Amino acid sequence: MIVKLSFSILDAWDKGNWEQAVGYYLGQPLPATPAMELGKLKHEIWENQIRKEGKLPKELGGIELKDPVLEQKYEKLIPFSEDISILIRGVPDCTDGTVIHEFKCGMTPATNYINSLQLDYYKLLLPKSDIGFYRCYNPYFDKMTLGVKFLDNHNAEAALEHIISNGGEMINYLQTQKLLKDYQEVTK
Repeated sequence: MIVKLSFSILDAWDKGNWEQAVGYYLGQPLPATPAMELGKLKHEIWENQIRKEGKLPKELGGIELKDPVLEQKYEKLIPFSEDISILIRGVPDCTDGTVIHEFKCGMTPATNYINSLQLDYYKLLLPKSDIGFYRCYNPYFDKMTLGVKFLDNHNAEAALEHIISNGGEMINYLQTQKLLKDYQEVTK
């Protein structure tokens, strides 16, 4: 059996937001807030600018990119038990060689994201990555903050530990509630 999980699902579970985590797992959309809608719009604008100009938008620092890859889905199959594997998926906003750029839009500064495991998950999915940037744009003050995270094998190991421990708890809950889905069966 293959159980499909992601950073968003397991981060919600880890923070005690179990209903949200199960909702994400079951594919239930969250009601969009105005802030979420603004973030989605900004991401689309930034993606189009990067494709057109080959550099980050001015709001995000304006640096030249060598070979940007935008919104590419990556996945890794992780053995969990004798009959269950966890399929971890992630979609970095922008990769450029060994660099990962994660864009955020809102009031939260980059320093609040540094301890997040999101970039660690991307290191697990993209082993050659060596640095990640949280580029957080505050549209209300037209200001960007930057968080830098150097990535090595310790980051990938932290992500793997997070996946196994939280994934194990969640899989156990989903089995108990008869909500566990085999991703192989769902995709047939």
